[in-house]
This record gives sequence, structure tokens and C-alpha cells, in this order.
Amino acid sequence: MKEANSVDELIKTLAASRGVNLEVTEHDLELQGVRSRFYQIVYILIQSNDAADWVDTSLPLYNKGSVRNYSVERYHIFPKRKLYKFYSSSSSYDKSIVNELANITFSTSDTSSDTNHEIFNNDPEVYLNNIEPI
Repeated sequence: MKEANSVDELIKTLAASRGVNLEVTEHDLELQGVRSRFYQIVYILIQSNDAADWVDTSLPLYNKGSVRNYSVERYHIFPKRKLYKFYSSSSSYDKSIVNELANITFSTSDTSSDTNHEIFNNDPEVYLNNIEPI
């Protein structure tokens, strides 16, 4: 997709595959991961709604006019190593649950090394309490 037309092209692609109904439902997102067609849509929605880093809310995830150069990285909200205590890593169905879009978040490279360290060394009930609600 060309950058200038990427949203228009995405809409055309969705319309071609779904017909006139472009509404996305919960059912559409079930078991969908970062390789699904919905991942790019989620990423575009995050960018277009001025989302911020979920740990340091002063850092925008996407800032077109910024002179700062940092990347946006994704990772699991509930770490895979924690979830695979309850799910089988050899089951493709269980892998889909662990890697679902609902378990993915984005962070700037400014905070992601600290964020990943914090997440992988704590249980989610510990670090999620420290996330500022928006």
C-alpha cells in the first residue's frame, strides 16, 4: 500500500472482502493476532486517536511533527510465559488465545525496555495497578 492512499486502499480491501457491511464486531476480533488483517486497522486507529504510551502518558505513540526519533514496539499485556502456565504452547488454538489482539499493547522505545522488564518480573495484577487510566 502506498502511504498516501493506505487508508483508502484498506477500506477498499475490506469492502471487497466483506461487502457493504464494514462494521467490526467482537466476533471478528476473536483469536485474531498481529498477522490478521485487523492488526493494521487497530494500529491505524491508535495512531489517529492520539494514543499515548501506556506507562508514560506524556509520550505519544505517534507524533508526526516530533523531532524525537523513537519507535513504537508491541508486546503482550499478560506475558506469554505467564499465560502458558494455563495454556498449551503446542496447541494452535491456545497460541491464538495467548497472542490475541486484546492481549497486545504498544509502547515507545523510550519506555519499552523498562516496561518489558517491569512486566516480565511481576504478575499482571501488580503492574496493571500502576497504569494510569486515560
